[in-house]
Amino acid sequence: MAERKNSKLTLRAHDSKFSAISAAALGAFIAWGSLSTGCIPGASDPLVAAVWFVAVTFIFHKLGLSWALLQRRQLLERSLKESMSRIRRPVQELQHQAGGRPIPPYHHQDFVRQFLPDRYENLSYLGEGGMGVVYRATDAERGHEVALKVLSPLVQGDPQAVRRFLNEAGTLGDLDHPGVVRVLDVRSDVLPYFSMELIKGTSLKEVLEDEGSLQVREALDFMTRFADALAHIHGRGVIHRDLKPSNIMVGPGGGLTLLDFGLARAGGARVISRTGDVLGTLRYMPPEQEDGSGDVSSASDIYSAAVVFCEVLTGVTMKRQLGRAHDPPFEALENCGVPSEMIEVICLCLDSDPACRPANGADLARRLELISRPSQDSA
Repeated sequence: MAERKNSKLTLRAHDSKFSAISAAALGAFIAWGSLSTGCIPGASDPLVAAVWFVAVTFIFHKLGLSWALLQRRQLLERSLKESMSRIRRPVQELQHQAGGRPIPPYHHQDFVRQFLPDRYENLSYLGEGGMGVVYRATDAERGHEVALKVLSPLVQGDPQAVRRFLNEAGTLGDLDHPGVVRVLDVRSDVLPYFSMELIKGTSLKEVLEDEGSLQVREALDFMTRFADALAHIHGRGVIHRDLKPSNIMVGPGGGLTLLDFGLARAGGARVISRTGDVLGTLRYMPPEQEDGSGDVSSASDIYSAAVVFCEVLTGVTMKRQLGRAHDPPFEALENCGVPSEMIEVICLCLDSDPACRPANGADLARRLELISRPSQDSA
């Protein structure tokens, strides 16, 4: 796609400056006229006259700048709506490729970058979810690469989707842990977006597709790191609600980072969904989350984590029937040489009753630490 932008679309920075300067000139003319006609008490005093002149000029300058920015935003919003009204989703229109996968035209970086600040350069598509699209970008103000998550143009007119998207940014902004992706900047603009640190590594989903499964000791180390990250978010009153391999990034040194807090809920926060909506990924979902009642807790994350643990150890995604918990994975784990104490903890996490599971990430981390100590001692 060409690197050009529609001239009607781009009221650039110099246009805003020109409007501000013009308004300032008008303010200076009005201020001078009011002083010349003696409309201002004390105008004969040079200090009063100077203060009045500067104040009026400054106010008009700010008004001109605000008007120009408002016009630019309205023009961008109209352009976005008009562009989206012309774009359809048929397969034949999925023209662009990223890693061999088709990208819809409305998610292509050349389309999206028209509605983002100029500070973000060199956009390249990384992936997408239900509400957001993620790009690698260079932040010119920070001087390094970031991951830029932008609300999909498909849902930018849905207030509920916008709230859920900004809720993710707010939730991540309250967290500070090496196992949780860090937010750098949040903006509710024509297309709401937030920038995050760019995590280098591979998703756990891709690791398992390539390797099949992890060795028991390697898996135990992964489980312990995972539980430690959950302990942090649960300690801050946050429930992730969508833990799965594609939302976990594995770094070059074996570290992990939790991603995609789009469905996360903070303790006491209003649920941004209707009763009966099922939010999450079914194959990793605990029974209490499936009915859409919203009655989830940190123990719900523990259940999903256990499903991930089984996949890490066996290389196979656990199957389940609607309305039921996963079948106990005793045999599958034993066949993979998993020690009985690890199997016991995993099966406890998969109990259909949330009250019988480890209560939160900290509780799970303690149980896994007790298992790992003998291994560390023997090593």
